[in-house]
Amino acid sequence: MATIIRVAGADFSNNAIGFIPPVATGLEGWFQMGGSLSQSLRNLAPGGEDAEAVGSPAVSASYISCDGLVDYIATTINETAGLTLIVVGRATGDVLTPATRPAFIGNYGADGVNRGAMMFASASSSAQAAILNSAGAYVDNGVDSQSLAPLQTEVDVSVFRFMSMSFDPGGNQRTATRTPGTGEVIERVLDRSTLTRMVRDAPIWIGGTPGNNSHGPCDVAFAAIYSRAVTAAEENTLYADIKARMAARGITI
Repeated sequence: MATIIRVAGADFSNNAIGFIPPVATGLEGWFQMGGSLSQSLRNLAPGGEDAEAVGSPAVSASYISCDGLVDYIATTINETAGLTLIVVGRATGDVLTPATRPAFIGNYGADGVNRGAMMFASASSSAQAAILNSAGAYVDNGVDSQSLAPLQTEVDVSVFRFMSMSFDPGGNQRTATRTPGTGEVIERVLDRSTLTRMVRDAPIWIGGTPGNNSHGPCDVAFAAIYSRAVTAAEENTLYADIKARMAARGITI
């Protein structure tokens, strides 16, 4: 028999000795950033390996600041066929060029057909709000191709927000975010069932990816990695849990 004590609004992540995930099945990585570098690298997923810092990500009280190919967090978790990537982050550049548009999470790299997956933001002009996008690698009739699932609604990525991307067994590729404060879901789901998805056998980075087409600066407060596509109901559960964790650190998502 166990006793669980809950304290509303409290944040004990820097002193945690164990963790009960709100959605456990398929959880490979759970990282709450900020406070210290060692805390930011700690993987709270049961049995998960800690990440390592590459370069010098700057650590603030509730997030870390990354810079694409230079300063980022490298996990030991490889991409899987079924996949969900979740991040709470914001862009700190103008997202107009490869050097300023951030890849918040992923393992995308220019190494042939197995190019990986990533979630990133971009804009075509300074007058445009950012487009949140996910990318995956596929083979279409024997030809290597990249599949993008851009949200059709522009969003403000200069503020912290909950963002997710997933690939499910049915061939759907999904990109989603939540409106900060209200939690309204903005999503796009594309049917890729006629294509063969190519999984890149390489670890997932947080705050960047190995590819050089999106390596701008960003702040990251949280990241989670699942080796399957979480359901809509599970994502609602995750959002409620992460929202409370972020609120305890002064971040509204």
